Amino acid sequence: MKNIIQISDKKITTRGGLIPILKHIRKCKIPQVIRSCVEKRPFWSTYANEDIFIGLAMNMFCGKKRISQIENIRSKISIIPGLKLGSHDTLGRALKNLATKNTVVETFNKRQQQFIKATINYNEPLSRLLIKSTKRLGLLKQGKSYTLDIDATFISTKCREAERHRKYKKIGFSPMVCMLDNIPVHVSLRNGNAAAALYLKNDIEKCLELLEESNVKVGRVRSDATGYTKELLEYLDEKNIKFNIRMPLNKCFKNLVSKLKECDEWKRTVIETSDMIWDCDIASFPYVMHDTTMKGRVVCLKVPDLETIKEMESEEDSQRRLNINKKMLELNEKGLLNTEKKTFDNGWVNLDGYNYKIIYTNDFESSNEDLIYEYNKRGGCERCFEYLKQDCGWKYPPFSEMSENNVYLIVLALAYNIFLSALMNFNKYVKGLDSKSRLPKFIDFVVDVSCLIINDNTFEFYPIGEKIDFEKIC
Repeated sequence: MKNIIQISDKKITTRGGLIPILKHIRKCKIPQVIRSCVEKRPFWSTYANEDIFIGLAMNMFCGKKRISQIENIRSKISIIPGLKLGSHDTLGRALKNLATKNTVVETFNKRQQQFIKATINYNEPLSRLLIKSTKRLGLLKQGKSYTLDIDATFISTKCREAERHRKYKKIGFSPMVCMLDNIPVHVSLRNGNAAAALYLKNDIEKCLELLEESNVKVGRVRSDATGYTKELLEYLDEKNIKFNIRMPLNKCFKNLVSKLKECDEWKRTVIETSDMIWDCDIASFPYVMHDTTMKGRVVCLKVPDLETIKEMESEEDSQRRLNINKKMLELNEKGLLNTEKKTFDNGWVNLDGYNYKIIYTNDFESSNEDLIYEYNKRGGCERCFEYLKQDCGWKYPPFSEMSENNVYLIVLALAYNIFLSALMNFNKYVKGLDSKSRLPKFIDFVVDVSCLIINDNTFEFYPIGEKIDFEKIC
């Protein structure tokens, strides 16, 4: 029997899930926020900045990780009412025009015994846009006190301005990102050769100022040992912001070492996190940072190393250790340990037969255990970096200039926050989707749905095998 083939001129898109996403973006008034924060394009331009930003977000929602891949989907989704998609050349030119000047800093490297020029890029208009949009998306609440995490990641690239990273020995950029509840709210870009602590106070100060503009309150700052600097901690203390900073420990910290040896208030405890169980001793004592008058508090975990354990372990201690190891093994076999998370097992320092992990804080009210658990939550930053790189395209900066690539990273961070907001609002109406689903699953369940576009306000969806209440999300 001969097959009968008919060609239809009906407007059908295989990415029908973009329609409710686009409606959600407009409902949150993101185009208006973009227009208020970013300078308008020339009057003769066919595409406004909001078209450029939304176009890059739609590219991400179609699972594309490079700006050039928008050409593969442009004809398939441009029929969606109200969606204006420029070519990848148009997107690239528009993003480049939003770049700001770099800051060049010269620092002396003690290891190499030479001066090194490091480049940093801040983009205040886009950083303001990112925060205001994130609040409009419902991800930031007014009146709530947030904990701000700051951390750096590394993006390997051979772009013209990229430099070799001193740790990874690769050429690339190091974005410094501020997050609230694992939501990116501020991105600055630095060259691979820039030390993590370089201009760290500036990053936090700029971020806090922009958050204050939007009436978003920060009550605490978390950082690894990079944040243990006099200027940063004094700045936070003056603003009455609590901080949890991992404190470095070496023999140069003679006062700290002597206090650790003199401390006789150690208490036995078990610290359980999503990825580790630690049977350890815990203590805290007042500590004044060198060359400051600021009063602080050291919270310290102590566990004996293997040699010390063999020398001093009692039969009871041995049984306790075996029980914890058994529990860890059982949890790992059941898949209940969060192995993706940045483990709390990092940052231990050995001193006289014991391994120490030290937190420095100006919080004198919380318990020792609470402060340790609070610090350990910063492991979520690593997961956020993974999502931004693997799912959103941070791994593929498209431009030669560092300042232009910072624009690209910030716009993709905004696109990621749009995804988080859409997930938060849609997941209860989509069977099989939950609040922790990643972007690829969201694309499979929500975006990849065929839709017949009848007119600008009437759509007919065909969610084969998926149960989606489109009436609720549209």
